[in-house]
Amino acid sequence: MSARRRYNAKRQNTNLAGFVVCLVFVLAILVFLDQNVFVVKRISVAGNKSVSDSDIIALSGISMGQKMRSLDLDKVSDNFRREGNMELIDVSRQWPDAITIEVDERNVVGIVGHLGTAILIDEDC
Repeated sequence: MSARRRYNAKRQNTNLAGFVVCLVFVLAILVFLDQNVFVVKRISVAGNKSVSDSDIIALSGISMGQKMRSLDLDKVSDNFRREGNMELIDVSRQWPDAITIEVDERNVVGIVGHLGTAILIDEDC
């Protein structure tokens, strides 16, 4: 085998080894980030007047220790939309470990019964 072929073979092996090292490094970072680094440790609530923070957090469906990456913010919005007496203004991730929930409590001025359900009437209706 000529010197040039040996040089090219050695260079290809070096490139492959470098690629494998980079791939292992990236995978290690991904595994590390998926551990308990980016989990919910704080949930702050703003805009509530009569409903407690704990009730709003329970309604959101977010729990302490949940992975930040796995939070479904659309599902949180759906939870508030079904509630009726409260409007979700914003829910956001505050990396690396906090969630902020901003709500607006509706001022109920009346309740109408319809087909076995109660419909809340607020100032905006």
